[in-house]
Amino acid sequence: MSFTSMEVAIFGASACAAVCAQYAFIRCGLHGSFTSASWPEATLPDVQELTRVSNLVLSVYERDVTEPRFSDPVPPACVVKSVSYDDTRGQCPPYTIFLDLDARDICVAIRGLHLTHEADYAVLLNNRTGQQRLEDGFAHKGLLQAAWWLLEREADTLKELLQSNPGFSLTTSGHSLGSGIAALLTLLLASSLDRVGDLPPGKLHCLAFAPPRVVSLNLAVKYSDFITSVVLQDDFLPRTALPLQLIFGAALCLPCLLAFSCMKDTLVPSWVLYQNPGRLYIPGRVLHIVYTKFCSCASLPPVVKEAVPREERFEHLVCSMNALQDHSLVRLRAKAQGAVTRLSEPNCATMAPAEQVME
Repeated sequence: MSFTSMEVAIFGASACAAVCAQYAFIRCGLHGSFTSASWPEATLPDVQELTRVSNLVLSVYERDVTEPRFSDPVPPACVVKSVSYDDTRGQCPPYTIFLDLDARDICVAIRGLHLTHEADYAVLLNNRTGQQRLEDGFAHKGLLQAAWWLLEREADTLKELLQSNPGFSLTTSGHSLGSGIAALLTLLLASSLDRVGDLPPGKLHCLAFAPPRVVSLNLAVKYSDFITSVVLQDDFLPRTALPLQLIFGAALCLPCLLAFSCMKDTLVPSWVLYQNPGRLYIPGRVLHIVYTKFCSCASLPPVVKEAVPREERFEHLVCSMNALQDHSLVRLRAKAQGAVTRLSEPNCATMAPAEQVME
C-alpha cells in the first residue's frame, strides 16, 4: 500500500495540528490553583506571621521606615542595622536586621533584585547546574556565596542580639533574589547553630517570599522544618527552572522567555526532570496563596494552602495575566492580609491538621 505525497502531507499536517491542539489544551487549561488543590489549609498563626515578616521585608525597600511608600511604618528603634549597596560592595543585596520586641524575634530581611544594579546580576550569573555541591545535594552557587558572606559578616551581631535577648527567635526572610539568599543562610545556620550561640532549632526559621529555585529536591524536603516558601498563586519565578540570569537579564522580553519555557516544560515528561539530581527547586515547606478558581475571573477571599510536596513542586508555568503581577511582594502581602481577615471570622477558623502529610 503506497501513499501519495499529498496524502503524506495531509497526514503530517493533521498530526501536527493534533499535537498543537493537545499542547494548547494543556497550557490553557492549567490553572494556578491546581498545584495546591489537595493541600490542607494553613492555620491563622502561620498566615499572621506572613503579614508581620513581609512588612519588615518591604521596609528594606523604603528610604525612610517612618514614612513608608509600600509597608506599614516600622519604629526606628526596631532597626538594629541597615546595610546598603555601598556596604555590601556587590557581595549581597542590601539587608536590614530588626529587633521585634512585640514578637520576641530577631529578623534578617534581605531585599530583592535591583534591576539597575549590576552587582545583583553578578550574584545571579555565578551558577551552573550541578556545579555547587552542598551537603548531599546541590545549591545555586552565587546565592550560596552571598549567604556565606552575610553569615561571616553578621554572625557576631546575631550572637550578641540573641545573648542580650534570651528566648527570642531568629527569622531570616527576603523577597525574590533576597529570599533565595535567606533560605540558604538558614540552611547554613541550621547545620551549625553554634555560629550564633545557643539557639534551639525550633527558634530558627526562614520565610522566603516569591523564592527562586535554589536547592536540589532532597535538600528542599530535608530542611522543611526550617524554611517556608511563600508563593502567590501564578507567580512565575518559583515555577520556572530557567537560569535566574536569563530571567532577570531579559527583563524587557521576559514574556517571550516565559512563553518558551511554557512550551519546554510541557513537552518534557516529569519523570525526565526528576532524574536530574542537579535540578533546583524552591526550598522547604510551601505556603500557596490562592485567590481565584478555575473558570472564574472574580477575585475570591484568599486561601492559604500548605504542604511539603516531594513532586509537582510548582513544575509548570501558568499562562496567566497575573504571572508577573503575582511576583510583587506588595500584592502578596495584601492577599495574606485578606486571608487573615477571612480566617479571623468565627465560621472560617482553621484548625491545624492532626496529621501532617508530605505529598
